[in-house]
Amino acid sequence: AFFNDKMDEVIDILTEKENVVIDEMLAHGGVFNTKGVMQNVTSAALDLPVAVYGSAGEGGARGIAILASYVVNKEKDESLDNYLTEKVFAKTHSKEVVRAKKELKEGFDKFLDRYKKAIEVQKIAEEVYL
Repeated sequence: AFFNDKMDEVIDILTEKENVVIDEMLAHGGVFNTKGVMQNVTSAALDLPVAVYGSAGEGGARGIAILASYVVNKEKDESLDNYLTEKVFAKTHSKEVVRAKKELKEGFDKFLDRYKKAIEVQKIAEEVYL
């Protein structure tokens, strides 16, 4: 699944308990081929701006290859953010950042609340019928 019911908790842990400042999320994968659609949904789900480069549709294999390259080629104490900005995407000029509109964020929150409640209903149904 693209999203799960723990994503909001993970973001809360990072930002509230670990004091991580997240300026934007950088997304990639085939789901981002259609400009702006999943970028808006992802932004609403994470309550963060979501950036994609023109190469975002290249998919997960490219992403894991970039992470492997970072591990092998990074300078001593070089951050992943710096490596991506200065070495991987330095010549890419087609970055687009989207922040979901308030209405979409509210709609996603309502969906997620219902989704979590439905999980409990499913557990009860399994106990009764299985």
